[in-house]
Amino acid sequence: MTAREVHPKRRTLHETRQLHKTIIGRSMRSRASAGQRVELQLACRVLNTMTRFGMPDSYRVA
Repeated sequence: MTAREVHPKRRTLHETRQLHKTIIGRSMRSRASAGQRVELQLACRVLNTMTRFGMPDSYRVA
């Protein structure tokens, strides 16, 4: 059984990276490792916020 079958709504690492590249960009602007770490943390925070806004509210109907 694949991870996709167990967790069908969970993104694969490849899909997440593609989303990051599309929204944030393909390259980092910082040259230092510490700057890249901060840049990546900010990018993840932005993506998580955008995902949270786009998620529909779900509730039980029956």
